[in-house]
Amino acid sequence: MPENISSNSGPPPLYSQPMLFWLHISNWAKRAGFVNGIGGLHNARREALIKANGDNGQSVEQLQLFADHKNSSVFQRYYLGAINIIDGAANYLGMDTKRNLTEDFRSATMEWESDLIWQFPAREFDQLKRDENYVRLTEQIFTYTTLISRGGSTKELEQHTAYRKQAYNDRRKFMRRKLQEYQRFATDQSDWRWDHLPRIIHMMPERQRLLQNLGRKETLRSPTGLSALEDLISLRTGDWRVAYQSQLRPKNGICPVKSCNQKIESLHISQRWQHIYCYYKKHLKANHNFAKFCFLCNHWVTDKQEWEHHCQKHINDEDTPFRCDPIIFRHAYAFQCPHPNCSALVDSTENLWYYLKDIHSVDSAPLKKHPALAETPVAIFKFEPLNDPDSLNKDIWEVEKLLAKWGPKRKSKYLVKWKGFPDEDNTWEPQVYISEDLIKNFESTFEGNHAGVQLFDKRKLGGNVKYLVEWKGRPKCETSWEKAKTLSSARVREYEAGARDL
Repeated sequence: MPENISSNSGPPPLYSQPMLFWLHISNWAKRAGFVNGIGGLHNARREALIKANGDNGQSVEQLQLFADHKNSSVFQRYYLGAINIIDGAANYLGMDTKRNLTEDFRSATMEWESDLIWQFPAREFDQLKRDENYVRLTEQIFTYTTLISRGGSTKELEQHTAYRKQAYNDRRKFMRRKLQEYQRFATDQSDWRWDHLPRIIHMMPERQRLLQNLGRKETLRSPTGLSALEDLISLRTGDWRVAYQSQLRPKNGICPVKSCNQKIESLHISQRWQHIYCYYKKHLKANHNFAKFCFLCNHWVTDKQEWEHHCQKHINDEDTPFRCDPIIFRHAYAFQCPHPNCSALVDSTENLWYYLKDIHSVDSAPLKKHPALAETPVAIFKFEPLNDPDSLNKDIWEVEKLLAKWGPKRKSKYLVKWKGFPDEDNTWEPQVYISEDLIKNFESTFEGNHAGVQLFDKRKLGGNVKYLVEWKGRPKCETSWEKAKTLSSARVREYEAGARDL
């Protein structure tokens, strides 16, 4: 391994161990759809030797020299294989012999599935995390991590590290086995909308009409022919660098919002679509207090109830895409419909949130309408009945208060206490799903985490003091070391006083 020292020619090359490199290659093969991955780098070497032996007729001595095998038994037993490559029928009949007899047999061992799912969907992963084996191994990892952080003799630290490593390996093997079982029985979920063009074609109405009209036998003076000519002229003279929906196109080179009237060419191409969309939305919200744009039918809706009915109609008509995650085409958002109820062919609220987790990495519902995923909320480690069972009949969870905050400023998450639910059902929610009033009220009195934390231990590393924090209502596996500046001074004094008493 070369030393990690930069030179005039640039940074040093990076090398990987053979086993690690093989694992990367095998994972790439699995993502490409090969169920069992690649058996190892020796497979490629073995294939080269088999081809040289069968196609080129090299002698065994030359093949062994090429393979750099000192022992001939290794070459013959493990590399040449047991499949006979001699075309017996051709030799007997005096015909030209075939040299690729074993190719079909060897390629048949590479099982390929075009729609192979290479990671757990949200529903299956949620069920996996509740499995007793997964929970047991996770608790072991947390226990050994806590013991390692507390220190001890060198022998104890080595022993705890080895146990934790074994727990990680056992959990990884358990997840891999469950994933292989799921892959074995997974159904085909292919869909034409995975292709890029069908997902952005609605942004190019001229091209969409040309795809239909150019194949027809019509005269140029017919309505179809005139439409094709108009579309070709529009493509030739229009601004091809930015895509616009029909309701968001500039008029005579000017923003269509009357209160703006800015020349679109004065803006950078990356800002043109965004400018029209934001000003349109701002203008409509000022007049109607509500404005949503359906990207599926290029239509603004200015009434909340009408918007819900509009999206429900798409669902009832099965007029929703297989995927609706946002994509950008020519500096414009080309996703089908941003409303969560218009996401996919879902038949229940539970399936909707699992779908959003798979496609958008959305962990949970917004606070204003947080649907339960079961008849009773299920905690990971233990469960107590609700204080207010009547709230089960409602689709809305009411926030009682925010308990704590964690993470950097722009990506902070808040620990939420739900009204009528026990502390075990507290959840972490990103700030984008929390109303601004709740955040402002919490931040106005925030001087460090207090109500939602409990301190259990203290350590000092490199001059930084950290405390072992258990978050109220969250499982023990989420316990973490937090800096003193993120905690309230009252909570720190409380811990220090208790430590002195001990």
